[in-house]
Amino acid sequence: MKLKIVIFDELIVMNSIFRIQSVYSQRMFSSILSLNLINIKNTLFMLDFQNNTLNIDDLPRFETVKGHPVAPAYLKVLRIIYAFWVIVLVGVLIVLKFKANPPAPFYYTLIGVLTFVFSLLIIEIERGFQKRKFGIREKDIIFQKGFFVFKETIVPYKRIQHVEVKQTLVFKIFKLFTLKVYTAGSSAGDLSIKGLNQDDADKIKAQILKVADIDEN
Repeated sequence: MKLKIVIFDELIVMNSIFRIQSVYSQRMFSSILSLNLINIKNTLFMLDFQNNTLNIDDLPRFETVKGHPVAPAYLKVLRIIYAFWVIVLVGVLIVLKFKANPPAPFYYTLIGVLTFVFSLLIIEIERGFQKRKFGIREKDIIFQKGFFVFKETIVPYKRIQHVEVKQTLVFKIFKLFTLKVYTAGSSAGDLSIKGLNQDDADKIKAQILKVADIDEN
């Protein structure tokens, strides 16, 4: 009787061990299968992955896009703003001369530095205005400006979340507008095109609203 009990207990233990081994084997098989599937997936991805070198001569150029200049009246606005600050500066220098009576070397050095800076500004205004151009393409809008420091901004339509047309008090006098484009994560506006006439501003805004599929409100 004791022998039967011992044999029965051994059978139970062996059965338990077999079950544990079976469960462990199933888990190992599942793990191996998962790893193999991942390896197969990665292999297929690497087979499909391509990162070929592009010929720089074949890349699209901005010059191939017809650049549209901003309204000529905007140059008048820039000149008026420049003249205003020149008058303010001259007034400050006159007051400084008669009220503070600074040393002559310092005073004339200051005049020389400011004259140099304002000379650069007038060159930037006159020559840089010719560089102010925008281009409308199927998938993005391009704007470039600057003479001494040239800057080109390209904004894809798919990134645009909001667009608006503004008009300041000075712009109202000259019938000019500013187009501002906002993208994700931007509060100040990623692109600002100043000096547009109403027709161009409305057309660009309508194109952006159409292609970007955003709500005007």
